[in-house]
Amino acid sequence: MAQSPSINDRDHDLLKKITENTYEGITNVTLPTGAATAAKQDTLAALISPSGRIFTSAGAQTITAGGAAQTVFAANTSRVYLFIVNTSDTIMYLDVTGAAATTASIPLAASGGFYEPLVAPSALISILCATTGKAFVAKQAS
Repeated sequence: MAQSPSINDRDHDLLKKITENTYEGITNVTLPTGAATAAKQDTLAALISPSGRIFTSAGAQTITAGGAAQTVFAANTSRVYLFIVNTSDTIMYLDVTGAAATTASIPLAASGGFYEPLVAPSALISILCATTGKAFVAKQAS
């Protein structure tokens, strides 16, 4: 019985297709210098969304002003993927139509509450937390 390929084998195949610009749905990819190295491949793999698209915005962020809504992502009619997770120890509130508020927004539980819709909203994405400096991760793809 044939052994199924390891995750590394699948990642390598995907990265090869990307570097050859033959992966369906990805076009005009400009790779960083030295993309053939393992470190660069790991970096590139981390930017690929589950839908196979390249994240246009990604990364850890923090609350800049406790108690005030802050923009996570501007409105984007090309957005096809959105993922936000609260990595802090404090509840956060997410809004996908405008300014976040504690009374009318989506609560993200502390330590792992997340939002990943089936259909990505195109409006401004904002978040609110009572405490400055609390962390969250936000990713989108267009």
